[in-house]
Amino acid sequence: MATFLSRSEKQAPVKSPRYAKGYVSSIGGGKLVLQDLDGNTTTYDVDASTVFYGKKEGERIASSAIQQTYEVSILQVGGKAYYVEVTNDQLQMDVHSGSVYLVDAANLKLYLNDGNEFYDLAPDVAVTDANGQGSSLSALVKNSVVEVRRNKLVKSTKYTQIVIKQLPVNKTSEGTVQEVNRDTQTFKVLDKSSGRIESYTLNDLINVRLPGDTPSDLSSIHVGDTVSYTVANSRVTAIKVTKQIDIGLTVQGTLVGTVSAANGVINIKTADGTLAAYYLSDTVRVNIQGRTSSSLNDLSDGDQDESGPAEQKSASGQCHEQQQPGPRFRENYQLRSS
Repeated sequence: MATFLSRSEKQAPVKSPRYAKGYVSSIGGGKLVLQDLDGNTTTYDVDASTVFYGKKEGERIASSAIQQTYEVSILQVGGKAYYVEVTNDQLQMDVHSGSVYLVDAANLKLYLNDGNEFYDLAPDVAVTDANGQGSSLSALVKNSVVEVRRNKLVKSTKYTQIVIKQLPVNKTSEGTVQEVNRDTQTFKVLDKSSGRIESYTLNDLINVRLPGDTPSDLSSIHVGDTVSYTVANSRVTAIKVTKQIDIGLTVQGTLVGTVSAANGVINIKTADGTLAAYYLSDTVRVNIQGRTSSSLNDLSDGDQDESGPAEQKSASGQCHEQQQPGPRFRENYQLRSS
């Protein structure tokens, strides 16, 4: 019946005093405030008996779906709105997004994006979360992601609404590295607790540790590494690698000098003459064609052995680059006699 009456009122040559139309200035707390193009406002009561309809024909909606500056028509009796219908859902708002740098509540200024942008706030600025629940300026801590909005229907240049899209994250967790990009300062991790891929900004100064608590830098972290990490104000401040991913590379060359399990290092000259040194893993395996059992002691300088040049030797397993203060990545390697 309310829908029928509303449609009738809109078509009538003379509008009933029960019919009103305007732009939503605010809605919540049992009140609907409408504004006309001259800036005049009228307040109506709404409650559980008030029905709300969207722009589509017969689309029943919740009151929370109606946003500031939507154009609506209403049926009201004695200041109580019984029917509210959205006639235009285009926002008449100037909207800017960014992360909070500083809130100057005394001077009603909001600084975003490292302080490079600032916005003058209206004395009655409304602060809400993403679900439309009321909040306050005190909830805007540094690195909160927000939208700041100015009603373009009002001549004032001050911003009247702030929507908190996301509060900063502070936590210590574990996960598997999905991406680490030093150029864009991006760190993505499959978080063990949430089961989701989470993305964060890397802090300018970041503490990186490898297994054994060895200090390192971001170049030592690879996709697939298992890590524990600390996030402060949505920025990663510390990463500790607890398990490194195996990278299946193969190195072929000629043994230089001697090798033993005691010193744990092998020196190799590759075909292009490059010398490289690698740490040996505890599970290194040595295979010599024609022998059922071999060890590191069976390898000698120049990859020559007492059995003659016809025999082929190879050592396979895991090793670490020696150039870094700790293991950067692991490689499989092979040594073959000529």
